[in-house]
Amino acid sequence: MTDTVKQPALIDESAKFRLQKLHQAVFWCSMRGSPHHWITSYAFADGIVEVDGGRYAGISLDMFQPVAHKNQPPGENKNLFGTLRFGARKENVLMSKNPAFMVMLAFKTKITVQELYNLVVGNKLHLYQYSPAGSGCMYWQSQLLKKFVVKGWLAQEDLAKLFKSLEAYAKQKGSQAVPYPPVEGKYYNI
Repeated sequence: MTDTVKQPALIDESAKFRLQKLHQAVFWCSMRGSPHHWITSYAFADGIVEVDGGRYAGISLDMFQPVAHKNQPPGENKNLFGTLRFGARKENVLMSKNPAFMVMLAFKTKITVQELYNLVVGNKLHLYQYSPAGSGCMYWQSQLLKKFVVKGWLAQEDLAKLFKSLEAYAKQKGSQAVPYPPVEGKYYNI
């Protein structure tokens, strides 16, 4: 299986921020593409953090299908492997300036970037394949948020409200733009 992986499973831009505390998650999607692309961003509890001359508002977790994978011809050997960008987000761009959908989720307790990194990498959540139709980012993000509830970081009620809002948004936009329930990809081992 690993010989078909063309892009790294993880792009980690968070090393300089590992001790920073996070106080909220933002579940959002960009307006580009159909289906929509889903991302979670996380705001630093201390607001703006200066590192190496840059000003940062937080980090984001973006599970995406690399262009090199998307542009393959259809067939049995289509590369469905995703890449997780554990990215730093600059000041004023914690998320898109015009997200098509956005819900802020307050953490029950502040967590560090390191704790989030450990949860994702320790559970191999970055090892993910998209569905054969090329969808799966919403599913990946929703599974991550469910793990936050299990860890006690996020209230179950808040997650239930998010899913209710997401279902309503999906009905409004239609299944081409927002497949709901989320299309499942699958996790793999290397």
